[in-house]
Amino acid sequence: AHTLLGPLDSKQGKFEEVAFLHRPSRTLMVVDSVVAISPTPPSLLEEAPAPLLFHSRDDMTQPVIDTAAARLKGWMRIVLFALYFRPGGLKIVEGADNVFGGALQSPERTNKELGWFGIYPFEWQPGWERSFEALQGGLFVAPGLQTIIFNRFPEQVLDWVETVAAWDFERVIPAHLDGPVKADGKVWREAFRFLEETGALGNLGMVGPRLLSEDMSLINEAEVGLVKDGTILPRAPLAKRR
Repeated sequence: AHTLLGPLDSKQGKFEEVAFLHRPSRTLMVVDSVVAISPTPPSLLEEAPAPLLFHSRDDMTQPVIDTAAARLKGWMRIVLFALYFRPGGLKIVEGADNVFGGALQSPERTNKELGWFGIYPFEWQPGWERSFEALQGGLFVAPGLQTIIFNRFPEQVLDWVETVAAWDFERVIPAHLDGPVKADGKVWREAFRFLEETGALGNLGMVGPRLLSEDMSLINEAEVGLVKDGTILPRAPLAKRR
């Protein structure tokens, strides 16, 4: 079985999604609609750890030491970049003098495996790990989809979600990040609860993945700008559902 969502037409772009049910294995397969985060790096990155080590530094002057802890830090930060682009615990180093001056002081400026001649224009602030830890616990909708796309079409999205929720499955395989994830229709439906909440964030309460307000500033700014310049539609209200 399969069912399509969309196309969701938001003025300057369209979004489509598809869900497939493999009945014999009771497995739901989707593309972008939900994700889950592995607490540890995938094996592929462990075999080629340069990206993990590149992002393991707190700033440009810190040397890279290949340890399990460093690889884990790199993985956590890659996830936060992928989901938020500019998570709350990240400070961007601005100004050519600061960027290139810092690179000259970097002990990794001659490390060809890392590349970029020591340039690492980020400084991670204490407590940044909280953002990664909040995303643990199962399925959720990525912050960009929550804030830029799905909340323009809550009725259409929830109709599709509830069609899928009625299927008989026990695991979900998203196209990105972790999988398979143990989840049935009830867990799947809960991942979209943000569309029915009145607050600014689509959080699932005290249990399960959460989006922290300090991580959402760039995406929220993008939403305001995209609505203002006419690229996307304003948010649509959700009618009371049966």
